[in-house]
Parts: sequence; structure tokens; C-alpha cells
Amino acid sequence: MGWLIAASVIALLLIFLLLPVYFEIIYDGDVAACIRYIFFRFKVFPAKEKKIKKQKKKKEEGKKPEKKSKTSFEDTVSTVINMLRAVDGKLRKVIIISKFEFFSSISGDDACEAAVSYGKLSAIINTSLAVLKNLVIIKRSKIKISPDFISEETKTYLHIKIRIIPAVLAFAVIKIFISYLKITAEENKKTITE
Repeated sequence: MGWLIAASVIALLLIFLLLPVYFEIIYDGDVAACIRYIFFRFKVFPAKEKKIKKQKKKKEEGKKPEKKSKTSFEDTVSTVINMLRAVDGKLRKVIIISKFEFFSSISGDDACEAAVSYGKLSAIINTSLAVLKNLVIIKRSKIKISPDFISEETKTYLHIKIRIIPAVLAFAVIKIFISYLKITAEENKKTITE
């Protein structure tokens, strides 16, 4: 009887882990973010303001500030590169962007400034979307950027909806972690050999 209850609990847990989680980000002058799972909806941002108590810091006398070493920075850069190599397309079928909408009307002090700002933003958004498409699946994308030579205010709207299946994400994270460990071990072997 006990094993039946245990099997039922595991089966129920697996079902919940296979149900998709939706993460939604909206920007329309203010940022709003929420998570939706089954029938539940959780507001992530803006969060309720909490009062933070200020703590008095004691001044330490006679101690010189530590100098930041170059090796720590190099190690950080190396770690980030190894992590990116470890990901290497493993999240492509895990994270699915079901909606990507970006609308913006660019204005400026004059027509020349508005045109230059329009060109820069168009290049940034289109390049970012192209890079994103190589990393994850984007089902629907809509981009509209236009210069506004009349208004003095730039208006921007962004709506991103991301779908993630927890069980698949967990499996992908484990694969990425193992891959990262292998890459790091190879890097360490090369360093010792040299």
C-alpha cells in the first residue's frame, strides 16, 4: 500500500514538472513582470517596497584596502566563456519565446537626432533578435521602429512571453553543468601542461 502512495506522489510530481511555466515581461513606460503556472499568477515586479534598516558600519583603522588582482578578473572572464561554451545550443528547445513584440517611435531635439537614434536602435534590436534566435526558439516576433519628427517624446513598448517546462529545463541545466565541468577540466590540463 505504501509503494502505491509513493508511486502516486512521484507520478503527480512528474506531471506538475511537465506542465509549462510562463514568464511574461511588459514595458510600457514602467516595467511589469509576472509568472503564470496552471491557474496561478504571481506578480514578480514591481514588488512591494520593503523598509530597509540602515546598519552602521564600523571603521577599521590601520588596514589598507586590498588591491584587485588581474588574475581574478582573468579567471572571471575565463569562467564566463566556459559557461557560454557549455550552453552551446542546449537551451534552444528548452526556452521558447512564444511572443516577442517591440514597438518604438523615436523622437529627438531635431530631425537629424531622431534619424540617428532610429538607426542605432534598429541596429541594436535587429542584431539582438538575430543572436537570440540562435540561442532559443522564437515562435512569433513583431518589431516596428519608426522615427517621430513631430513629437518630442520617445515611446517604447516591449512584450516578451517565455515558456519553460521545468523538467526539461532541469535536465538541460544538468547537461550544461556537466559540460562546463568537462571544459574547465580541459582548460586546467592545458594550463598545467604549459
